[in-house]
Amino acid sequence: RVFANRLEIDMRLETDPTISYSYSGKDMSEVSKAEQLEHGYNTYLIKGLPPGPIASPGALALEATLSPVDGDWLFFVTINLESGETKFSKTLAEHESYVVFLRQWEKENPDWYDN
Repeated sequence: RVFANRLEIDMRLETDPTISYSYSGKDMSEVSKAEQLEHGYNTYLIKGLPPGPIASPGALALEATLSPVDGDWLFFVTINLESGETKFSKTLAEHESYVVFLRQWEKENPDWYDN
């Protein structure tokens, strides 16, 4: 839903998976460096969709894209990378408050990105 909402208002997708797809560094804590790289998959710089898929979506992802749930969220962040717990928000301020939880989780799990 978030991406559909962003596309509807001509907002950049600004999503980390498109960065990691084209970024050779595995450590996503360095994503701020990768955000500056100019390429077609950098959704922090380009508007709209990247030039091609970044993965092969499964049936559930395709169904969710064709029939997204109702909601006016513009942001989301996974705050626990092990459990997949994700928070959705309407405003940047609310989103940033959830990012604090992710950063805390990262501090408590410093070896996560080494896996």
